[in-house]
Amino acid sequence: MTDSVTYAQIKLKTKGRQKKAVFDHGASSTMENEGPPVKRKVYCTQSVFLFSIVCTLLTAVIVILGITIMKKLAYIEETEKICSMQNLHKYIISLNDKFEEFKSDISKAYQECNRNQTSENDIFKQHLLRRVCTNGTGNKGLPCFLCPFDWLQYKDMCYFISKENKTWFESRNYCIAAKADLSEFKDPHHLTFLQEKLNEGEGGYWIGLRQQSSIEPWKWLDGTTLDVKQSPFHVVTNSGSSHVYITKKNIFTGMAQNKKMCICSRSAASV
Repeated sequence: MTDSVTYAQIKLKTKGRQKKAVFDHGASSTMENEGPPVKRKVYCTQSVFLFSIVCTLLTAVIVILGITIMKKLAYIEETEKICSMQNLHKYIISLNDKFEEFKSDISKAYQECNRNQTSENDIFKQHLLRRVCTNGTGNKGLPCFLCPFDWLQYKDMCYFISKENKTWFESRNYCIAAKADLSEFKDPHHLTFLQEKLNEGEGGYWIGLRQQSSIEPWKWLDGTTLDVKQSPFHVVTNSGSSHVYITKKNIFTGMAQNKKMCICSRSAASV
């Protein structure tokens, strides 16, 4: 009984195997259909993540490389500027050296010129001393005084006799323009010398003696008060006018607005 197999059992086992096979086949089919999509999704996510990392790294490398290049270029530019400034400094130093050398040459040339000029001036001075210079006594020798051309010399003074008629103030400006002033005759010998040079019958010549108001003393243009006791000009104290002029033989006073000739004077140049 135990070892016999019935048809029903064989059939049941056969059906059970078929169902199991069907079940196993369905499960395999499900696994085959569901497995690959999950793997592809994970693989794509990983690829995108890795690509992002690579791009980020490349961007960082590019940025770092760009900053490095910019710093390098800035360093090169700064170095060129420094080199240029150094070259300019050297050029300025070179120009300064040349300028100092030029100044030295000019100074030497100037000294040499002065030496030669001094020598020539000494020769010319000695020539003047021998030929035209006279001292205060009229003898040749030193001291020697010279006056401008067309001026009269007496001792250490030069005199110019103007032939133009002007007011007293115009006459003074005329003398000042010639680097002189209206004559002052504190020494009577100078007055005598000038009067001898004047022509008889000519009008008067303004000189540098005046009285600015009736209550003030007579003064020369340098501010010196007239010595009425010793000077031949004491005669003006009895006149009614305020400015003095001279003729060949006399001394007069007149109004400053009257037009007359004048006598200018200045110190002679000593050589």
